[in-house]
Amino acid sequence: MFLCCLGGVDDRAQNRAQNRAQNRAQNRAQNRAQNRAQNCAQNCAQNCAQNCAQNCAQNCAQNCAQNCAQNRA
Repeated sequence: MFLCCLGGVDDRAQNRAQNRAQNRAQNRAQNRAQNRAQNCAQNCAQNCAQNCAQNCAQNCAQNCAQNCAQNRA
Protein backbone atom coordinates (compact mmCIF):
# COMPACT_ATOMS: atom_id res chain seq x y z
CA MET A 1 0.00 0.00 0.00
CA PHE A 2 2.73 2.41 0.97
CA LEU A 3 4.75 1.64 -2.15
CA CYS A 4 1.67 2.18 -4.30
CA CYS A 5 1.24 5.60 -2.77
CA LEU A 6 4.86 6.47 -3.41
CA GLY A 7 4.52 5.28 -6.99
CA GLY A 8 1.54 7.58 -7.46
CA VAL A 9 3.50 10.50 -6.08
CA ASP A 10 6.34 9.75 -8.48
CA ASP A 11 3.91 9.61 -11.40
CA ARG A 12 2.36 12.93 -10.45
CA ALA A 13 5.77 14.53 -10.05
CA GLN A 14 6.82 13.19 -13.44
CA ASN A 15 3.61 14.48 -15.03
CA ARG A 16 4.16 17.90 -13.48
CA ALA A 17 7.73 17.95 -14.75
CA GLN A 18 6.60 16.97 -18.24
CA ASN A 19 3.87 19.60 -18.20
CA ARG A 20 6.33 22.26 -17.09
CA ALA A 21 8.74 21.27 -19.85
CA GLN A 22 5.97 21.37 -22.45
CA ASN A 23 4.74 24.73 -21.20
CA ARG A 24 8.24 26.16 -21.31
CA ALA A 25 8.72 24.91 -24.86
CA GLN A 26 5.38 26.34 -25.97
CA ASN A 27 6.10 29.67 -24.29
CA ARG A 28 9.50 29.88 -25.95
CA ALA A 29 7.98 29.14 -29.35
CA GLN A 30 5.24 31.73 -28.85
CA ASN A 31 7.73 34.33 -27.66
CA ARG A 32 9.97 33.70 -30.65
CA ALA A 33 7.03 34.06 -33.03
CA GLN A 34 5.86 37.27 -31.34
CA ASN A 35 9.36 38.72 -31.36
CA ARG A 36 9.77 37.91 -35.04
CA ALA A 37 6.46 39.56 -35.87
CA GLN A 38 7.26 42.65 -33.79
CA ASN A 39 10.75 42.97 -35.25
CA CYS A 40 9.36 42.58 -38.75
CA ALA A 41 6.75 45.29 -38.16
CA GLN A 42 9.30 47.65 -36.60
CA ASN A 43 11.83 47.09 -39.38
CA CYS A 44 9.16 47.61 -41.99
CA ALA A 45 8.02 50.87 -40.40
CA GLN A 46 11.59 52.12 -40.03
CA ASN A 47 12.51 51.20 -43.60
CA CYS A 48 9.35 52.81 -44.89
CA ALA A 49 10.05 56.02 -42.98
CA GLN A 50 13.67 56.11 -44.13
CA ASN A 51 12.76 55.43 -47.74
CA CYS A 52 10.04 58.06 -47.60
CA ALA A 53 12.44 60.65 -46.17
CA GLN A 54 15.14 59.81 -48.72
CA ASN A 55 12.70 59.88 -51.62
CA CYS A 56 11.24 63.14 -50.38
CA ALA A 57 14.69 64.74 -50.12
CA GLN A 58 15.70 63.49 -53.58
CA ASN A 59 12.46 64.62 -55.17
CA CYS A 60 12.72 67.99 -53.47
CA ALA A 61 16.29 68.49 -54.72
CA GLN A 62 15.38 67.41 -58.26
CA ASN A 63 12.30 69.61 -58.36
CA CYS A 64 14.26 72.53 -57.00
CA ALA A 65 16.99 72.07 -59.61
CA GLN A 66 14.45 71.75 -62.43
CA ASN A 67 12.53 74.81 -61.30
CA CYS A 68 15.76 76.75 -60.99
CA ALA A 69 16.83 75.73 -64.51
CA GLN A 70 13.42 76.61 -65.97
CA ASN A 71 13.40 79.99 -64.28
CA ARG A 72 16.84 80.81 -65.68
CA ALA A 73 15.91 79.69 -69.18
